[in-house]
Amino acid sequence: MLKRFIITVFFTYCIVLYPQETVQKDTGKTSVTGIVLERGTKAPVAKKNFYIIETDEKIRTDKDGRFSFDIAPGTYTLSFPIVGFEKFETKIEVKKGEKLDLTFRLEPLVINPYKIVVTGEKNKGEVSVQRVTIEEASKIPGTNRDVLKAVTSLPGVTNISVFNGYGSGLVIRGSSAGDSSTVVDEHGIPLMYHFGGLDPVIEPELVESLDFFAGGFSSEYFNTMGGVIQLNLRDPRKDRWGGYLNLSLLNISFMAEGPVSDKDYLAVAFKRGMLDAYVKIAEELGLFNNMLSFSTYPFYYDAMVLYVHEFSKRNKLKMYTIGTWDEVKARFDNQTAIQKMSNTAQTKTQYIQHTTEWHYRDNDFKSLFSPMAEVVWVDINAGDTAYFKNFFFQLELSEKMELKLNDNHKLRFGAKFYYGYYTMDVNLFAMPKEGEVAYNPLSNEIEDHSEGHYWFPGAFFMDEITYGGWTVVPGINFIYDEHNTQMLFDPRLSIKYRINDQWTLKTAGGIYSQLPSNDESYKPWGTPGLKPEKAVHAIGGVEYNPTDVLEFDLQGYYKHFFDLVKRDDGQDLSSYSNGGIGYAYGVEFLMRHKLTDRFFGWISYSFCMSERKDSPDGEWRPFDVDVNHNLIAVASYKPNKYWQFGARFKLASGAPYTDVLYSDYSFDADNNFNIPQYKGEVNNSRLPITHQLDIRIDKYWLFDQWIFSTYIDIQNVYMAKNVIGVSYREDYTEKVYTYGFPIMFFVGLKGDF
Repeated sequence: MLKRFIITVFFTYCIVLYPQETVQKDTGKTSVTGIVLERGTKAPVAKKNFYIIETDEKIRTDKDGRFSFDIAPGTYTLSFPIVGFEKFETKIEVKKGEKLDLTFRLEPLVINPYKIVVTGEKNKGEVSVQRVTIEEASKIPGTNRDVLKAVTSLPGVTNISVFNGYGSGLVIRGSSAGDSSTVVDEHGIPLMYHFGGLDPVIEPELVESLDFFAGGFSSEYFNTMGGVIQLNLRDPRKDRWGGYLNLSLLNISFMAEGPVSDKDYLAVAFKRGMLDAYVKIAEELGLFNNMLSFSTYPFYYDAMVLYVHEFSKRNKLKMYTIGTWDEVKARFDNQTAIQKMSNTAQTKTQYIQHTTEWHYRDNDFKSLFSPMAEVVWVDINAGDTAYFKNFFFQLELSEKMELKLNDNHKLRFGAKFYYGYYTMDVNLFAMPKEGEVAYNPLSNEIEDHSEGHYWFPGAFFMDEITYGGWTVVPGINFIYDEHNTQMLFDPRLSIKYRINDQWTLKTAGGIYSQLPSNDESYKPWGTPGLKPEKAVHAIGGVEYNPTDVLEFDLQGYYKHFFDLVKRDDGQDLSSYSNGGIGYAYGVEFLMRHKLTDRFFGWISYSFCMSERKDSPDGEWRPFDVDVNHNLIAVASYKPNKYWQFGARFKLASGAPYTDVLYSDYSFDADNNFNIPQYKGEVNNSRLPITHQLDIRIDKYWLFDQWIFSTYIDIQNVYMAKNVIGVSYREDYTEKVYTYGFPIMFFVGLKGDF
């Protein structure tokens, strides 16, 4: 018995101390792994099902497009019936003991290098807002990939830039060009365009969407009484590295983006304008007729770095830096007769802006803290008595918070603080103001060699209440103007009532204030102590959405302007007061087909009347920017995945101007030109009607790991002679029209990877 016990213990210890190799049962199956990607973009086809025909087994990809399964040796057919892709079937051979790692590239039904999902939502309480996606904005004919220019095709907008951008500003619902704001995420930028609207600073591929607020916008937006254009930047790619190289007649640009780590993502973009190359060619061909020569040909550079770090799904840090530089120096032989200006002119503009955004979300609370700092250098020189040198540093702090009390009630509140330091070294002439006709700017030199600082705080509060079909958003904002010691106090209200899934009624109104411009309220240029200019907005409208992709929008509005800044004395051009009043009213209609895989487009019509007067007993006259009718039609269609065709047509009435034909004049002997002594009605004539057709054609080639595309964008296809200004002979006995470009061609090559 003892012997048997000892033997049992011995063998037990042997088993424990010397474990034998486990023999697994051979199932006879082989492991198959792989990844499913979109051909061209290399984007993972995530969380989609495909099938093994012979076994009727369903396989699902993960968030990275990867999959795995075990199967017995043999030949099998894999079928990929995935929405948005060409149906694809392929055979695989599985051998015993051989592990398979497969890569499948599915052909998309529509080629779209952007593949951007718009994550932000329009505030549902806004009444006059239109959102344009990046794919729409970059494909509108006549824009040449300029996302910002998409706004000029929306109702309520009049464009006044020579280059069809809005470097000179936008006229929105009768408000002057300087009365509207353009912001990138939370902050404005000093320069949106190079050379007055030629080319935008920000590359379109880094933009997620564009929101256009024509009027009646919420209290979140400060210091503007016209409209608001907001560019929403996107985050860099998280799944892979990629980018593009773009070669066009206007510029060369590239962008690269992708993950640096599991929580860090980076995008870098750079652009170099090609304007100097064309100017050199024109000079060599003698097109300037020896009247113009360059010591520095016009050039510009843009750069942008965007970085995102995700602490968690609810906590994100986003930073981006924008830098730009443009310069030109030229000699004008025909300017030697003007004593106060040299025959050599130079302009140089540089700026760097850095913005940080901290996005935090915790259940029903959201916060966005965003500090911004920028440095700007401007150097314009046309001689010892005609130069403008300016340096300024600006710091902005912005905090926005949202608290969801329940499903029907949200509170939004926030604050902003602006601080700036500047230096001025200027000897220049007074600039003309709204409605001014007969004065000699060269006889009113302004010299300024100063430095200083400015600051002003602001705050807003909004309460969004929904009940049944009603959405009511009361709000208010405040700004304290430290320089002029004035308080801006703007209450606002918007109401929307959703009758059913198709019909919505809406109205909005409030007060919109704007600080006077620097040249109007800072000595020696202007008069300190001016009040802010103000406008009262009143809007009513109806929306009709018969389908998910078709929408109709009809709006009417009235705007009353008061405390408008005006110049008091034609002899003392630095004397200003708030004596101007005005009004604008109009109707806008939009029929829009939203973006689908094949088509997007819209038809918009705007009617607007805007007038002002500069004293209670003065005469009403049209604003300088009073364009009464504006009709725009946009359409873009993809017959297949390789081609896209688009057209844009615009018909608009002419802007007003003051006709000084046959007027008396005085002679400026120092500068050798005549000054009209006009005493009649201001803006008594109008420029002729303008009309223009733009077309765009895109062609795509699809490769396994990249997409090649080319496009041609033609503005003013039938070369309409559109008048953009009026000039006169020296004795004012003959009128001469100035015409816009007869036609403009833009051709580009682009590789997306």
